[in-house]
Amino acid sequence: MNRPVPRPRRPRTPVEARALRAVGPALLLVTTLAACGGSADPGGAPAAIPPAADTTTTAPGEPGGPDAAGPVRYVALGDSYSAGAGIDPVAPGSGGCFRSTRNYPHQLAERLDLGLADATCSGATSEDLLAGAVAGDLPELGPRTRLVTLSIGGNDGGLFTQLLGSCARYAATDPTGSPCEAAIRDRTTEVLDEIDDNVGAVIDAVVDRAPRARVVVVGYPALLPDSGPGCPDVLPVAAGDVAFIAGVNTDLSAALEWAARAADVEFLDVATPSRGHDICAATPWVNGLDPAEGDGIPVHPRLVEQTAVADLLADLLADPPTDPPAAREGGRRGR
Repeated sequence: MNRPVPRPRRPRTPVEARALRAVGPALLLVTTLAACGGSADPGGAPAAIPPAADTTTTAPGEPGGPDAAGPVRYVALGDSYSAGAGIDPVAPGSGGCFRSTRNYPHQLAERLDLGLADATCSGATSEDLLAGAVAGDLPELGPRTRLVTLSIGGNDGGLFTQLLGSCARYAATDPTGSPCEAAIRDRTTEVLDEIDDNVGAVIDAVVDRAPRARVVVVGYPALLPDSGPGCPDVLPVAAGDVAFIAGVNTDLSAALEWAARAADVEFLDVATPSRGHDICAATPWVNGLDPAEGDGIPVHPRLVEQTAVADLLADLLADPPTDPPAAREGGRRGR
């Protein structure tokens, strides 16, 4: 049997290239540390999100994808924490974005019978979205869009890379102290100050493109317990840096919530329900350095977390927003 001649590999997009760089540090961290040792209500009330006549859960531009199946109702934007990086199976055509067909956008779309354009991409930053998907590169984001979820900010300014990569490296210098906090606190404070503005700009751009959409900013899960020595056998960071990392993660969620409230869109808190399911917990939602095969990459969500976020979103979307998008003048949120 003759094998088909392989097609030339297309160049990676800038976002895909950044995705590979973002996933790489998580995998490099492992080797480095090892070396170191809805429908209408029966009563007639309008549904929170009208279901699509034709549904799909494939990525934009694929055969049978939303641009071929009719109006797109749901557009998902975000980074690896919404793409479901490393959770099998990988969506066809996702390239370096490492989108899973079991990430929370796919689960939510299936549950609510929505057509999905999944534009999540591992490594994405707010800047990437402003230069790409929300700047016109994603035709599915437009007046017919009825729901947008946005999970972004963790990669802005290299925040997660600093927290997880740098703190692991510093741990060996002072295992019982807080060497990472001493080294990067000022920089993380600067980045957090920028993130609410960055995400606010993305929200404004989304609303301009999709004025009738219900927009939900989705927060990040808890990574480490708020106090205590942590779990150096699972994620080797200095004992004193555990509370620092947890605090920065809390501040990140606060920045996203602030941006959402300022733009008059909804915010889904994931940090609170995920407490008790951090990396050190008996039932973690986020992987440590040694994930089970096919259940996410190091220091990223597991399938159970993606399912939990889909559940939280479904509960939120079961009720109409207090200020429906169609009722806003010009479809634009005041800031």
